[in-house]
Amino acid sequence: MEVTTLLILSFLLLSFTSKPVPGLAGSSAATVLDISGKRLRKGVDYYILPVIRGRGGGLKLANARNKTCPLDVVQDQFE
Repeated sequence: MEVTTLLILSFLLLSFTSKPVPGLAGSSAATVLDISGKRLRKGVDYYILPVIRGRGGGLKLANARNKTCPLDVVQDQFE
């Protein structure tokens, strides 16, 4: 019984320490730019539209799933 518990704890410790946490990736994240080549800013409204007009709308936030998840990014039906 003790060997099994020790083996499970060792496996869990190894699995948690061997993978990098995605949120703590650091400075390797790429900067997101707008169509003018400027950095995106917080608190500013941006409109994302398809490249080919008339093929559906841009992207928007919607409550597409259950209430436990915040908003999802979905494609709007209209531009």
